[in-house]
Amino acid sequence: MAGSGKTTLLQWLAVAAARDELPEALAGLRGRVPFLLPVRRFAREGLPSPGTFLSAVGHRDAAAAPPGWTERVLAAGRALLLIDGIDEAPESAREQVRRKLGEWTARYPDNVWIVTSRPSAVPGNWLAGDGFSELSLAPMGREDIAAFIQRWHRAAAQRCPADLDRLGHYERTPLNAVRITRDLGRLATNPLMCGLLCALHRDRRGYLPHGRKELYDAALSMLLERRDRERAMVPTDGVELTRQPKIQLLQKLAHWMLVNGRSELDQATAVDTLAQYLPAIPDAARQGGPEDVFRHLLNRTGLLREPTPGAVDFVHRTFQDYLTGLRDRAHHEVRAQLAGAWRRHDTARYAREIISHLEPAELYFPASDLEELHTLRRLGGRPHLRIAGSFTPDQLLEGIAPAEGLTRLWLAYDLGVSMEWLAAFPHLDTLRIGRRIPPVSGVPEGIRVVQM
Repeated sequence: MAGSGKTTLLQWLAVAAARDELPEALAGLRGRVPFLLPVRRFAREGLPSPGTFLSAVGHRDAAAAPPGWTERVLAAGRALLLIDGIDEAPESAREQVRRKLGEWTARYPDNVWIVTSRPSAVPGNWLAGDGFSELSLAPMGREDIAAFIQRWHRAAAQRCPADLDRLGHYERTPLNAVRITRDLGRLATNPLMCGLLCALHRDRRGYLPHGRKELYDAALSMLLERRDRERAMVPTDGVELTRQPKIQLLQKLAHWMLVNGRSELDQATAVDTLAQYLPAIPDAARQGGPEDVFRHLLNRTGLLREPTPGAVDFVHRTFQDYLTGLRDRAHHEVRAQLAGAWRRHDTARYAREIISHLEPAELYFPASDLEELHTLRRLGGRPHLRIAGSFTPDQLLEGIAPAEGLTRLWLAYDLGVSMEWLAAFPHLDTLRIGRRIPPVSGVPEGIRVVQM
């Protein structure tokens, strides 16, 4: 999962192997030459060839390496290959990545290969045919969380900060909180969330957020709004944006990455993307051109970074996902309003121009009369329907098609009959009942009833 420490683990392995500081438990990796390849860097071009490993990741001494050095290390079986983030490649390109890894392992045996991915991105045992075994990073246990919190504050103290005298208290509070408060204990089970809790607790001088949404909202507030204001920072780039315009613009970049299956984009594309949306965000548009606004987001938000010259990504994938989630929830509100306005317009025209273009995910499409119900059927049906008019069961059985496509039904109108007829919809799992409708009977087994 995001934040579980996959990238940090590979970075630590690379540094420890290069410095010959691997612990005894990993003595079998000693003497190997580490190559860390973040897949997100190569999402567009694909994995680089071994001869260009160093230059592809921007290694500062790439030009000084003797010709053919990487191939000789691989041929001798002395390499530690760390392939980070298969899930960062577009879904359409992952099979090509798998074939490339299979070719490499066959051509260069005796090397050690470690490949990371979110579990949901690839099937189980995805590389088993090429000799890979599958392991999972377990959530941090209570002792791991305590050790992380203690080391986080120890590292903070080494910087000799102005609040050095309070760090001891700051350390004790989250240690106790994650033991006592169940929600915080569950949130802190991966390094990203645990570190975020520590940082926010210190930034808020002892106040801990509750729940995942409050945690991310507090992090965005700290990074986008309060950090510069509380440090009395004067804008040095001529751009001064409040929190909401920053979030809106960052959402545009996050959404572009989601739609295009990327976790990184080149800066020219980022600028072009912002240029498309700036006119709709007046508070940002009056601050400067898209290049100025992009540079401000990169330098001042703390959420974007420049992993290589000419590229940009989010400091962590989980922030990209969260920003996209916020945008999607707002796109849901708009879609619901558009769907709800159907009955105030010409049914056929509105269906053709509006309803047919609404993304159906998590959206209940209303049907208040037979014309609307039959129009939805002609559009291929919808998985979630809201019955907002007087129908008989026979009319619904005939009008809701295909029957196997219906998964959720919302009755906002009392049909006055028993619900056995719902058995005709094999994938229906939820029946929502409007608050003014009396309790229903005869609901087939396996259908959850939710009284509004």
